[in-house]
Amino acid sequence: MSKNLTPAIEPLSPSNIYKSVQEMNEYGNRWLGTPGEIKVRDYILNNFKKNGLTDVHLEEVSYNNYMPKSSHLRIISPTEEIIKCEPLQYSANKTVEGEIIYVGEGSKPEFENLENNGASLKGKIVMATSFFPYDYIAYAEKKGAAGFIVVSDAPHDLIRGLVAKLGPPELENPKKHVSKTPGVVIALRSAQKLWSMMSMNKTKVKITHEGIYTVKKSSNVIGVVSGTKFPEEILVIGGHYDSQFDGNFAWDNLTGISSIIEISRIFAKNKPLRTVMFVAFTGEEIGFWGSTSFVQKNKENFKKNCLAMLCLDSLGNVHPTKRGIWAKGKPYLDFILKKAKQVDWPLDIIFPESWVPWSDHAPFADIGIPAVYIVEFPPINPYYHTNQDIIDYIDPIKIVQQANVSVAVAYDIVYNLQKPVIK
Repeated sequence: MSKNLTPAIEPLSPSNIYKSVQEMNEYGNRWLGTPGEIKVRDYILNNFKKNGLTDVHLEEVSYNNYMPKSSHLRIISPTEEIIKCEPLQYSANKTVEGEIIYVGEGSKPEFENLENNGASLKGKIVMATSFFPYDYIAYAEKKGAAGFIVVSDAPHDLIRGLVAKLGPPELENPKKHVSKTPGVVIALRSAQKLWSMMSMNKTKVKITHEGIYTVKKSSNVIGVVSGTKFPEEILVIGGHYDSQFDGNFAWDNLTGISSIIEISRIFAKNKPLRTVMFVAFTGEEIGFWGSTSFVQKNKENFKKNCLAMLCLDSLGNVHPTKRGIWAKGKPYLDFILKKAKQVDWPLDIIFPESWVPWSDHAPFADIGIPAVYIVEFPPINPYYHTNQDIIDYIDPIKIVQQANVSVAVAYDIVYNLQKPVIK
C-alpha cells in the first residue's frame, strides 16, 4: 500500500462555518434574480479569493426564471368554497377544472394500483402528498391529468415551495422548462377537508396558476486548488447557493456552502497532490441548472480526468433524522461507507441508484462520474422549503460531523500517491 501523504490538517471549525452561515443569512432570500442571490454569490467569490484559491471566477448560466403571479383553488361541487393555496412553481399558466383523484405519495406502485382497478387519470385533478411532485407529474400528464394539487405535509399549516419540473434542464431552450399542466400547493389541514368531502361525494375543483417566465442569467462560482503532483486529476466539491422562494433557508443550503468555504480554506493551506475544484452552483432548486451547465462545459475532460464529485447540501439540522447516502457506483459507495465509519458517522440508509435525483450530484452521475450525496433523510426536515428553515434550527457541531465524511473521502482521494479504486 502506498504511503498516505495526508498532512496534519486542522479540523473543520464549527465557529468558522457558523459565522459564514450568519453572514450570508443577513442577505435574506436567494431565489434566483433577487438581491440576496447576488450578494451571497459575491460573498462566496470573495471568500474563495481570501482563502487562496486560484482561477476564482464566475461562470454564466442561462435559465428560465420564475416569478409567481397568482394561484387559486375553488371547490365547485358538491359545495362551493375557496381553499388557500400557493403556486406550484414551473407549472403551466392555465385554468382547469375536474374531479380530484388522490394518488397517495405519487409513487409508481400507487398509480399502477389505481389504474389496475379501473381508475383513469384522464381529465382529473391529481392530488398527492409529496415534496417532490416533479417525480410523478410527467407520468400523470402522459395519462391525461388536467392539473395537480400537491399536499404539503409541513407542520403549522406551512406550505412548502415546490416545483412541477426539475432536472435535467434544457440548456439550449430554457423556455421549455415548464410543465404542461397547472398546479397548486395546499396545507395539510386543507387537504384533510378535501379528503373528508371526497369520502362522501365526487369532488370537483377548479385550479388556476399564473407565473411569469423569463430567460435570465445567473452564475456558478468556481475556485481551484491545483494538485502538486497529478494536477490533471480532479476532485469536484460542490453545493448550491440559491434558495427556494420565501425565506432565508439556512439549512438548505447555507450550511453546505459554508462547509465548502471552510474546506477550501484548509485545502488551499495544505496543497493536495490532485486538483480540487470548489464550485458553488446556481439554480439547483429549480432544476440543477448550474451543475448541469458546469458538467456539460467540462464533459470530455471530466469523463477522462474527474475522479469523483462530493455534494454538500443541507447539513446539520437540529431535528432527528437518519443518516442516508446516495452514491453512483458500488466501489465508490463502499469507499464512502468505510470513511463514514472512520469519522464516526455510520450510515443508516443506502438509497438505490434509481432514487429520485435531489441535488447537484445528479449531472455528474449522469455522465458516469462517481458522485455522492450524504443526506439527512428520512424523515425530511419538517421545515424543508418553508420560511421556517431558519438559522435557529441548525447545529454547527452536526454540520461538521456530516461534512467530515466528505472531507475524509476527499483526503484519501487527493493526498495519496495511489489513486483510489472508486469506479
